[in-house]
Amino acid sequence: GWIAYTFPQAGHDAYYTNEWYVSLSFDDGRLFGSEEPVLNPYVAYYLDTDDVDGGWLEWGISHDFGLADLGMDGTPVLKDITITPSLVMGIDNGQMGKSMRAGNLQYGLDIGYDISSALNIPQEYGSISLTAFVYFSDAVHDAFLNDELWGGVTFSYSW
Repeated sequence: GWIAYTFPQAGHDAYYTNEWYVSLSFDDGRLFGSEEPVLNPYVAYYLDTDDVDGGWLEWGISHDFGLADLGMDGTPVLKDITITPSLVMGIDNGQMGKSMRAGNLQYGLDIGYDISSALNIPQEYGSISLTAFVYFSDAVHDAFLNDELWGGVTFSYSW
């Protein structure tokens, strides 16, 4: 993939930069004897092609806990909620220094609500969901990164 960044506060040449990336994920369900993924492991590498001569390597895991699968399939509202904790480790590969070193640990929590299921909308009309999320990035070194807490809400429609 490709990402274009704009940093209005930076100015001059640092105002805009480009990044190429590759990401690989693994369906680990069979390792755990499950038909569904368990830890959803992935690894990704991002390479800045403009302002920074370096890259960013990360790997992470997450797991979906559907409340319906946890015995709440008959409980209104709760049966349509999925809670997804995640953990990501970031490694700086020359972006903030000259050598590869740990960059951050990111802890996340998503709470999704399947609106389509709650309203009994047939699958042929697609899926509508609302997800609240909160993430905390714990900077491992302080050369460039800071500890950050952020969150938000996403609304999605897929078909």
